Amino acid sequence: DIKEAKLAESRARRMEEKQRMLAARSQMLQQRAVNIRAGKELASQRSNERDRELQALVEARMQARALDHERMVNEKRNADTKHLEEVMQRHSEIEQHVRDSARRESEQRMKRHEVAIAAKVEQTRQVHDRRAAER
Repeated sequence: DIKEAKLAESRARRMEEKQRMLAARSQMLQQRAVNIRAGKELASQRSNERDRELQALVEARMQARALDHERMVNEKRNADTKHLEEVMQRHSEIEQHVRDSARRESEQRMKRHEVAIAAKVEQTRQVHDRRAAER
C-alpha cells in the first residue's frame, strides 16, 4: 500500500511536472506567436511606410518633371514671342522704308512734272511773244 501510495504520489508529481512543462511550453509558444504577429505587423507598418515614402518620392519627381516641362515651355514661348516681336519690328521698319521711298519717288515725279509744265509754259510764252513781235 505504501509503495503504491508513493508510486501514485510520484506519478502525480510527474504528471504535475509534465502539466507545468506543457503549460510553460504552451505559454512560450503563445508568446512566440504573439511576437511573430507583432513582428509581422511591425514589418507591415515599415513596408507601408516605405511604400508611402516611395510614393511621395515618385510624386515629387513627377511634380519636378512637370515644373521643368512647364519652365521649358515658358522659355520657348518667351523666345518665340521675342522672335515674333523682332520680326514685327523689322517688318515695320521695312514698311516705313517702302513708304518713305514711295513718298520720295512721288515728290520727284511731281517736281519733274512741275519742271515740265514750267518749261511748256515758258515755251508757250516765247511762242506768243514771238508772234506778237511778228505782228
